[in-house]
Amino acid sequence: MRVRTALFVALVVSLAGAAAFAGFGRSSTENPRSARAVQQAVSDASIASAELTERRPAANLRVYWREPGTVSVIVNLRAQSKQPVEQNWQCLEEDWKEIRSAVAGLSEQGTTSCDSFALHAITTGGGRIKWSWCAATETRALKEVREMIEHKAHADYSEATAHLERGRDQVGERQFAAAVDSFKKGIQVLGKSYLDPATTLDDTGMKLVLAQAKENEGKLETASAILERVLETRLSLYASRHLSAATSKH
Repeated sequence: MRVRTALFVALVVSLAGAAAFAGFGRSSTENPRSARAVQQAVSDASIASAELTERRPAANLRVYWREPGTVSVIVNLRAQSKQPVEQNWQCLEEDWKEIRSAVAGLSEQGTTSCDSFALHAITTGGGRIKWSWCAATETRALKEVREMIEHKAHADYSEATAHLERGRDQVGERQFAAAVDSFKKGIQVLGKSYLDPATTLDDTGMKLVLAQAKENEGKLETASAILERVLETRLSLYASRHLSAATSKH
């Protein structure tokens, strides 16, 4: 793995900038230090910042820590004409320490030419290290770090919120078939993370059955309204369960 010491320029995830992801996943060098020396430096130094980008089925996602105490998530939905949706969360110090430790531990994982996922880290000494990979080449260590970052940054919640907002816009334009699709994508992305088996009373599953029946009947306006309420409810349950300590910072 080779390293450059030039200043890091943050990527802005957008459809127009999709090609930048390919460059984001390739390494270049301006520093003659060996990969072994860099790996040792990263293992021993504090991680000053970290950034994860993902090409998801329905969105490009960017998660980064730079401002102390803040983690930012930017979601750019496919074929989106509006500005990307951004969420800024208060980051607990213990979470940031855990992320730094995990990223530093990846220093010997290296990079591949695949760029479905990319992870950048910069050390306090100015060193830069990055990894890029795809699902087929994802190691267990990379998967664990990626999922840790996604969880601590509420990445799925952020993407689901973006789908909710798009669906509402589509309802306002009376594009009910598109709205149905958007709400379904949000529900799928959020998955079961909103559930607390010990306390959550969830009747949204029955509402999904009703929404599907209305969709099959061609009553897309009704189906979209039901799906919107389901997604709203599940996002609210997720927030109640997970976001009490991670206050949104808009």
